[in-house]
Amino acid sequence: MFNINQIQQTGNSWAPTIYNYRFPTIDFNFQNTGKATASLWQFAISVLEAKIDQTPVLNFEAAIEGDKLGIIATNNGWGTAYDCQIQIKEPHLNRLFTDSELQYRGEIASGDRSKILSLSKKLSNSDRFEAMKKEFVDVFHYSSTPPFNNTIRGINLVPIDISWVCKDAKGDTYQEQEKIRTFDQDGDYVITENGFFKTRNPRAGGGGYSDVTYSSIIDPLKGAHEYKYIFRRKIPPGDTERFHIMIGAPMSCRLRVKFEFFIDQTQVIESKEFDIEIWNPRNSHWHYPYRDGEELRRNIEQYKEEITRYSNDRDKEQALSELEKLQLLTSDYPFLKQENSNP
Repeated sequence: MFNINQIQQTGNSWAPTIYNYRFPTIDFNFQNTGKATASLWQFAISVLEAKIDQTPVLNFEAAIEGDKLGIIATNNGWGTAYDCQIQIKEPHLNRLFTDSELQYRGEIASGDRSKILSLSKKLSNSDRFEAMKKEFVDVFHYSSTPPFNNTIRGINLVPIDISWVCKDAKGDTYQEQEKIRTFDQDGDYVITENGFFKTRNPRAGGGGYSDVTYSSIIDPLKGAHEYKYIFRRKIPPGDTERFHIMIGAPMSCRLRVKFEFFIDQTQVIESKEFDIEIWNPRNSHWHYPYRDGEELRRNIEQYKEEITRYSNDRDKEQALSELEKLQLLTSDYPFLKQENSNP
């Protein structure tokens, strides 16, 4: 007996200002109702249809360049964002600039990273900067030369509210509201009497994401095609074998697929056709940790060749140790074994 459970969307959120990246994971259950051990030795994924999702995906950041504040937009979607209307708001910026100066209209091509606004002190708003000086406070600024602990007079920007609306190639409308942080890993963004300034106040921190146990990476640009994988699963009489297969892709797409499972030497079990939606915007790089089984095998062979060129015995010994770990990790293609995991 063969069951496919509901497709589960699993994901990982890097930060609240970005988006969740999700690859669907299919839960398979095999029950051996026969009297002999069944050997699952191969499965195939048939991609019957593949379409690229051309939804625009806009992301924003702020940056200080000299005494100017720039707002940068990146279209991480796989389609152009047409008729964009982008508006920013922040309590201090609202007092220094007009609504039209805090607005952008235009289009942003897929993959483009563009500076849509550049804000600075100039003759037309110098009186507003001057009026704000009475509210300035001492803002800490770490100097790279003595004396190290300095201050400047100014006001820290608070997170910037941004709202945007655009259309895709079909004329469908998309809109969103989010916040842009007003600092980076090196310092905070401050309004001063001369314009904008970034303090030197480095931050520390980091994060990571976990590997998925089972993975198959589909290339939607190939259209209809098939992937085959060798694997080893033995099911004793009366037992049930359960495993998951994650289907990923290097870009957002919609797939129609079906599975074939090869048991012993002659039996083939075929699933029904079903649809999968994969969300993977540009610049996410989320599919990189989830290598396709065949790609991992090629990487191991390339690593072996590189080790033969090492001249230092210590480096070679360390590289051989890493190779052994990698071979153990990938010893059951296309499934990746993990330490402290229970697949």
